[in-house]
Amino acid sequence: MQLKKLYPILLSLLLVGPIVSLKASNDNSLIKAAKIGNIDVVKELLKHDKIDVNKPNSNGDTPLTLACFYGHENVVTELLQHHDKIDVNKPNSNGDTPLTLACFYGHENVVTELLQHHDKIDVNKPDSNGDTPLTLACLYGHENVVKELLQHDKIEVNKKDSNGETPLKLACFYGHENVVKELLKHDKIDVNKPDSNGEKHLKLACYWGQDKVVKELLQHDKIEVNKKDSNGETPLKLACFYGHENVVKELL
Repeated sequence: MQLKKLYPILLSLLLVGPIVSLKASNDNSLIKAAKIGNIDVVKELLKHDKIDVNKPNSNGDTPLTLACFYGHENVVTELLQHHDKIDVNKPNSNGDTPLTLACFYGHENVVTELLQHHDKIDVNKPDSNGDTPLTLACLYGHENVVKELLQHDKIEVNKKDSNGETPLKLACFYGHENVVKELLKHDKIDVNKPDSNGEKHLKLACYWGQDKVVKELLQHDKIEVNKKDSNGETPLKLACFYGHENVVKELL
């Protein structure tokens, strides 16, 4: 091999340490290589039959959680090829799984790779805060990540987080109309599902003045546009009361 081709590997070895036969050293080097996204070193280390692909560092992060955290798609792909050994749902010390990390940071291609691990991935597994991959993607408005998650046949599109918030409510609250649009395409979406306080999506969107979200919700054929809440208030009454002119226009 020409020295020019060897240079990236030699440089990476200086950064992550030498590839040696001792198992503990190999495991440690794999964690470091995954963190900085050095695919050449990762490939070499994975050739060792005794490598522990799930061994965490002192923070509980495995090579896979680190690669997902930093969005190193090619490293994730390589690690997942160890399909008989890799623990794709293993959380770190903070309770973050590889999938929740990728969804939180909006690493669309990493999410795609993880979801292709279809037989083992738990698409609804929450983190230690009770947030699922879908609620996190909706919370932060990662539209393309939401699209990927909704294609999984085991996705629970109406699953509430530990605060009683649904993915649709979070998207409505933060005005992510494109995320709302994607959620409403799902055949199992409950557009009228109340949150833990008994509040429904349309009422909340009208209350917050999210006119673009209201427009999307009104296009759903099962939306209850005149449904009163526990106080006897309709979505239109709330929009009028708070002076949300554009919302009122959409409702009328």
